[in-house]
Amino acid sequence: MPKVIGIGPHFYSALKQKGLDKDFQPKVFLKSFLGVIPENKSIRIPDEADHTLAEVEVAVKIKNTCRNYSAQQVAKYDCIGSYAVCGDLTAVGDNVSGEGKLYDTFTPCSPFSLDAPTVHTTLEARLNGKLMQQASLSDMGMNINECVAYISQILTLEPGDIVLTGTPAGAFQINHGDTIAFSGTALGNVTYHVD
Repeated sequence: MPKVIGIGPHFYSALKQKGLDKDFQPKVFLKSFLGVIPENKSIRIPDEADHTLAEVEVAVKIKNTCRNYSAQQVAKYDCIGSYAVCGDLTAVGDNVSGEGKLYDTFTPCSPFSLDAPTVHTTLEARLNGKLMQQASLSDMGMNINECVAYISQILTLEPGDIVLTGTPAGAFQINHGDTIAFSGTALGNVTYHVD
């Protein structure tokens, strides 16, 4: 089964918000592939969570196997097949498991597209219509190819794997009954109800 791998923080705004230096080495984490859901599905908050946070990211789907590659090799060997806008959800609390990332429905994702984002691509997240996050990809401390290369130094990326490439500052809390929307220039716009 394909895997979902995330990375962060590395957006400059997120590092600043967390009080981290620009040379901070981002962490890599795994998520369940069953957490990836299309727009017609609802997000479920686990009972054991004290609260749940959401943030917007660019997701990429791996096309060709990638291991110990540089960013230049990621491009040369056509490792990335398609792109999407997605949410990365995290349950917080003493009783949650897997860093709060492993729950079903915790990676809501738009359909994947061949249109690659650029440094001018703007990511946005809205909660009940209110803008919560907004940043262009020029805020990334590592570009998308560098994110994939960084992860490939740790584990093999295989066709069908999904890489979440990090989020800007402004992760926000979601609650039962909320509506959240994630959008990215040329990547689409998806909306979800929180059960």
